Amino acid sequence: MSVLGGSAVTQTILEPLQSVPIDGPASEFKRILDERGFDVAGAKQSEDGPVLGFVVKEELQSGCIGDHLKPINAEDLISEATQITDLFAVLRKK
Repeated sequence: MSVLGGSAVTQTILEPLQSVPIDGPASEFKRILDERGFDVAGAKQSEDGPVLGFVVKEELQSGCIGDHLKPINAEDLISEATQITDLFAVLRKK
């Protein structure tokens, strides 16, 4: 367990961003994300490539994943050293 100053940090609960293929069918991946309980997912050009952006499940009505791609901005990133109490405050605002 990672601890900074006696408090648990985000790294303690961190898990990899689930991703979908950028050229995949939006409606199919909406169903998959729904089955897995995800509201958002990263999008990649290839399985071992970098995450190019993200999609919001509820927006995946038609077309391909890339049609719904949103950029990842600095304000979307959270450091793994962020204390969990601070993480909850950030997430409440989103």
